[in-house]
Amino acid sequence: MAKRGNSVVHGLSCLGNSVHGMNQYHLQLLYKTCVIPVLTYGCQLWFNSDKPNKRLLLTLQRVQNNALRRITGSFRTAPIKALQLLSHLPPLHITIQKLTKSAALCTFRLPLSSEIVQRLPSPYVPVSIPRPIHVPFARPQMRHKTFSHLTNLIRYMEPDTERSDPFHSHCAPYAFQLSSSPFEKLRIRHLPVPKEMKRQRSDRHEHLFQEFKDDPQGIFLVTDGSKHDNRTGYSVVLWHRGKITKKVMVPFAKHASAFDAEMYALAHASSLIRKVLTLNPTLDEVYLLSDCSSALQVIFDPSPHPSQAASIQFRTNLLAIMSANPNVKIDLEWTPGHGGSHMMKVADRAARAAANPKSKRRPLMSFSSKSSTVQDINTTPRTRWRFHLDHPSHEIPESSGFYPASHFIRPALRPTHHPHFKDLDRATFSRFVQCATNHGYIGEYFSLGARAYGNQ
Repeated sequence: MAKRGNSVVHGLSCLGNSVHGMNQYHLQLLYKTCVIPVLTYGCQLWFNSDKPNKRLLLTLQRVQNNALRRITGSFRTAPIKALQLLSHLPPLHITIQKLTKSAALCTFRLPLSSEIVQRLPSPYVPVSIPRPIHVPFARPQMRHKTFSHLTNLIRYMEPDTERSDPFHSHCAPYAFQLSSSPFEKLRIRHLPVPKEMKRQRSDRHEHLFQEFKDDPQGIFLVTDGSKHDNRTGYSVVLWHRGKITKKVMVPFAKHASAFDAEMYALAHASSLIRKVLTLNPTLDEVYLLSDCSSALQVIFDPSPHPSQAASIQFRTNLLAIMSANPNVKIDLEWTPGHGGSHMMKVADRAARAAANPKSKRRPLMSFSSKSSTVQDINTTPRTRWRFHLDHPSHEIPESSGFYPASHFIRPALRPTHHPHFKDLDRATFSRFVQCATNHGYIGEYFSLGARAYGNQ
């Protein structure tokens, strides 16, 4: 892997040097798409965060060090930690750990009858799933000192992580379409409006709410989700003829995101609509507002996305409603959140009360949501990188030429955080790196040359 990665890295030298050629942003993109997959191929099988193979990691890290010099246009003696910060590429072991966690999360997309799932440790398989006859050994235990490759991989995830079911009947491409029967009168408008038009959208919803006051055959609902100190909650508020007839405040979960709370709020609202329309068949118009455009976008999507259970419940309720009441008209629309209409403010206060960590009510769900886990996987590398640099054994010494600049250039995984990486031309960025690291035609080199050759 190291030899193949080196051959690709040497090819980058054909695309530019420290003065001319391809921009450093595109060189970094080429490295991430062409070299990192080669270096990390099969890392899920041999990488162990508890006992890392330092010799193998060092061999692969040398390939990345060579790529860092070519991306930044720096000299060979430039400090690697400085080049990692300037090129937005963390140490390779941090990248490998992120890829390993992502692979572990993929096991929660497999059906429970999968051969891989049947060989997972007991906490990761529901008790109701018996061990098949053709598996000749018991499920591995987590109390052993040594683990198999599969057990070592799955240990990165919590046993209660949310599962996705790509083989659910709702995931069939022909199962649910907004253009098919009986969803002809269902409209979902999820696109938000620009900032300067938010006030206009809120005023339109206020005017629409006033129209529903005089309509005895219409109901108006607003949903909202909130997150506070790792605790989420949601609310559903229902108005009929201008009066609140139902207000639901639900503490949702501790290890979930605001997106999950918004999704389950829409699912709860669909159950509430189904119940109200069953008791009052004369109602023929429903208007539902939510301030989460991403939740509105995927709530009717049959693909296996985060909070898939909420989406399945929503579609099931809508199918029952519109099959029993073909004349009912249901509209879902995005509305501005904080500072929007007075209906949204009522739902927002209720959602915050449900997400209050001081509340003694038990959360509805006790699981680690998929969206929250993905967010942790994406944010943990930067946190581990900063911890790695702040550790006394890895921090940049004061004697380094990059020490003054290290106080301003901190670990960031996206080049957009430092515009100079993307905007500067090749020659200017190379000189910038040489000046920032004090490894160029100035600083340390100039001082060494002056001491060696005197006045010459």
